[in-house]
Amino acid sequence: MPPRAMESKGTPILALLVERRDRRRPVQPPPPPPAERAPAQARSALRERARSLLFRARDVVVEGYDARSIYALVCLSVLYGLVGMVFSNLFIFQWAAPSLPALESNDWRAVLGEAWRHVDLLLPCIWIFMSALLCWRIVPERDLTRAFVGFVGGLLIEAWGTVTVLWHYYTQERPPIWILPAWPVAALAIDRIAWFLDKALPPLSPRATQALWWCSLPPFVAWFTAFVSPTGHDWATQLAFFGMLLVLGLPKDHREDLCIFWGGAALGWFLEYWGTSRHCWTYYTEQIPPLQAVFAHGFASVAFARGAWGLGVLRTRVASVITPERATDAGARRASHRPRRSILTVPRPRTPPAGEDAACHGSCAERRAGGQRESPTTQFQMDSGAIFAERTRWPPA
Repeated sequence: MPPRAMESKGTPILALLVERRDRRRPVQPPPPPPAERAPAQARSALRERARSLLFRARDVVVEGYDARSIYALVCLSVLYGLVGMVFSNLFIFQWAAPSLPALESNDWRAVLGEAWRHVDLLLPCIWIFMSALLCWRIVPERDLTRAFVGFVGGLLIEAWGTVTVLWHYYTQERPPIWILPAWPVAALAIDRIAWFLDKALPPLSPRATQALWWCSLPPFVAWFTAFVSPTGHDWATQLAFFGMLLVLGLPKDHREDLCIFWGGAALGWFLEYWGTSRHCWTYYTEQIPPLQAVFAHGFASVAFARGAWGLGVLRTRVASVITPERATDAGARRASHRPRRSILTVPRPRTPPAGEDAACHGSCAERRAGGQRESPTTQFQMDSGAIFAERTRWPPA
């Protein structure tokens, strides 16, 4: 067959194969014009950034819970159980009273259904939220100090408010003992909320942070003073006023104060709304709730932070006096004049170089091989330091 005939017969077959291949390929949409391509890329980059931030937030939250969180949860459960048993007449009557008519029919399903219908879910949700925050990122020394200051401060605040009749509880106690455990729990929960706000809010210049501080805390003091002015002749109210001025005058970290103040106000709104709407406590203005009381939770948390800092300074001074061999006079003076470290930061142990770590590991192995073992205290410090360094590392591995 001549070449021309082969070429003429082969051309339709090749075209048919090309057409079949093109038919199998998915039809690609035409590329968008450059004017529409930029917003699509920006939206895609924004989605990726949001996803990465969510993953980082999840890692931070998960890494904040460890064995100490379990111990704290057990202690909280014991505390809640003791409060429930000692003051059971206050809680059981409130929940069982609506179901008393159903008890006459001996129908336990009706009794449980009637009791469940009158259960207030807002209060358990608030306590679960505060307990979850309390069990996160536990540092025993810092948290115990803050809890002690919160308990003492809550006792003084409740005694002042109920004695001067700025607010009263439905039990007419002055102050009620069963409300006091809520103060240290709320103080620690607000501490965690302030940490989240400090990490979430963008960094500001020192001048802008100081301006926000002056626009937040001093105006609140004036506003709250007008709120408690009906009892201004009472010495307890006058002492509370001078205490607020003292909080404003003590050394401060403006960003820390703002995070604590607004975080405490956010949690205080839920607490005050539940208490005033359920008539557990009532203010003399009969508002549900009064805004001054909402923001007072934030200012009280700032005062608790000042009290915890003052206890730390006092403990340093006492330790320098009792054990002079550990802290000389010059070292105590340097510690007292050192700038105050923010409570929002957790002290991190020094990470040794790779050579130092390997040398320590080798020396420990040699001592074990020679029959010498580390003391329990030394071994515990080594293990806890390594675990703490791993859990507080940022960004996480």
